[in-house]
Amino acid sequence: MKKVFLLASMVMVITVSAQQRAQNQKSDERKEQRQRPSVDDQLKKFDAYQLTSEQKKNLKSLIESRDAEIKKSFERSERPKRNMNDFDAKLEKILDKDQYKQYQQNREERIKSKNFSMRKKGGFKDGKQSKKTGINQS
Repeated sequence: MKKVFLLASMVMVITVSAQQRAQNQKSDERKEQRQRPSVDDQLKKFDAYQLTSEQKKNLKSLIESRDAEIKKSFERSERPKRNMNDFDAKLEKILDKDQYKQYQQNREERIKSKNFSMRKKGGFKDGKQSKKTGINQS
């Protein structure tokens, strides 16, 4: 009887430790996937707008402040606040009218392509609200 109990305990310990390792690997993979692009990588996306050095400097500080806010939210285990309107308002002050218009057009194209890929993956169906994201797609 003692041998059966000992054997059952060992099997249980091995099973639990194997599951724990698998969970740790998954969480490490998620952390790597969620890593934000560097400020310089984000600035490269604006190279097509032919920014002046003053605009680049202001844009860099704007991106750094946004990234710092997002990082604070993650450290507190909160969802980062998506203040796209706030970012866009500040960005509009930095860019001239033509640059900002081009930025808006490019952003709309990115959004449409992301929505298409979400539909392809099964995220949005028939223009109804997604259960995961809560985004209404019509």
